[in-house]
This record gives sequence, structure tokens and C-alpha cells, in this order.
Amino acid sequence: MRRRDYFRKTQQKRYASRSYKNPYFRDRIDRRPLIILIGILISFIAAIVLLSVFFSHSSLLVREINVKGRETISKTEIENTIREYMNESVFFIFTKQNRFLFNNEQLTKKLQEKFTFREIKIEKNDNRVDIQLIERTSYLIWQTSDSSFVVDLDGVIIRKAEAQDVSSLPLFVDRNNVEVQIGNVVLSSEEIFSVFRFQEYLRVQKILFVQTEFDRLAGKWTGILTEVGYRILLDATGDIEAQAERLDLVMREKVKDVLSLEYIDLRFGDHVYYK
Repeated sequence: MRRRDYFRKTQQKRYASRSYKNPYFRDRIDRRPLIILIGILISFIAAIVLLSVFFSHSSLLVREINVKGRETISKTEIENTIREYMNESVFFIFTKQNRFLFNNEQLTKKLQEKFTFREIKIEKNDNRVDIQLIERTSYLIWQTSDSSFVVDLDGVIIRKAEAQDVSSLPLFVDRNNVEVQIGNVVLSSEEIFSVFRFQEYLRVQKILFVQTEFDRLAGKWTGILTEVGYRILLDATGDIEAQAERLDLVMREKVKDVLSLEYIDLRFGDHVYYK
């Protein structure tokens, strides 16, 4: 009897120490999270496909760009800049050719960075984009040792100069060869106006010149290089009429041989220096 009780207690302890599972009634695995995850993935892929079809449909693409107001800037360069913008990717799948992704402000910024227009107006009309440009007035060439740029009357660099610009516009040379970019201001409008006024006086006095030069660093002067080789240094912030009168006086009464001249310096009021 004791032996039987011992056996029963031993078996009860053994089964109590470990969980027992009926092989014919196993627990079911909860697959709901996996099904939900698969559903989300399928929905995401379907949304991407639908968006791709939507944003690439021909009825939603910008198919015509109408540019007006261009005068001196290359039509090809403007069109290439617009095309570059429209081909930019959005989320690595779409492009800005779609009229819902086409952004007027972004294109305006891209055009201004490259050409610096005075004004840009962009309007979207279904599948057509109308762009109205107002160029800054080209008025002079700003030249460094390795580049030439077209500058407007506000002193703003508009674009890189072309051959016809260099041959037709007044030449202003930076003797310091400071690196500049489109959109930079290299001169003040007051400086430009003063230099052009002084040049008018030179024409009246029949003094021929080839270029205007600027030294902003060491000498800090503005000078006009004459055709025969000497320079006339002036103060572009001073009284232009008075400087022109002093130049006329020196040329008539002091200078005997212009070919021997190196410079005439008009920057110090009534004291005119020449060599």
C-alpha cells in the first residue's frame, strides 16, 4: 500500500513539474498580426502604383511652355533650364512635369539663380505654362582675368557675356580679379552714372578711351584708360563737372605731349597730379 502511494505521488510530482499538452488539441497560432502586416504592405504597393499612374498620365503633364519677353538671353539656355527643372524627381518616382508637382516659385528661383531677370511671371493653364520675362537692361561688361559678365545699370551681374556683348557694350575692368557670380552687385548705380557722365565730358574734349578700370583693394581708384595709353584717375563719388573742368585746364595749359603721359589724377580737389 505504501509502495502504491509512493508511486502515485511520484507521478503527480513529475506531471506537476512540467506543462502537459494534449497532442490532439494543440493551441492555435494567432496569425492576425501577420495578415494585417501583409494587408498594409499590399495597400502601400497599390497606392504607389495608383499614384504613379495618376501622376504620369498624359492629361496631367505639362506639355507646352510658352516663354515671352526674352530679348538678349539665349532662348536655348532658358529652355534647358526649364527642362532641367521639369525633369527633377519627386520621391524618386515622379517628376515636376506633372502640373500638380510643378511649382511656380521653385522655377522662378531656378531661373533667377542663373540669369537674374528683373521680373518673372509664371502662370499655369491646364497643360500649358506661360512665362513672362522682363530682362534687366544690359549696359556694360564687367571683366576679370578669366571671365566677362553683362551688368545692368544697378550694377547687378545679369549673365555671362557673349561675343556680341563684348563688342558693343562699354568695358569695365576689375584689376583685382575678384571672383563673382550671377546676381552679385559689382558696382553701385551712382558709380555707373558718374563714370558715364565723366566719359561724356571726355568725348566733348575729344579724348578717346578704351576702358574703365577699378582697383578696390590696394590703390582704391577708378581710372579711364585712354586710347594713347595714359590713365585718368577720378573720384566717382565727387563732383564730376569740377573734375572734368580741371582735366580740361590741365590738358590745355600743362600737358605738352600726351604721348609722354602716364596718368592724370583728379581725385584730390584743386590739386591735380600728373606724370
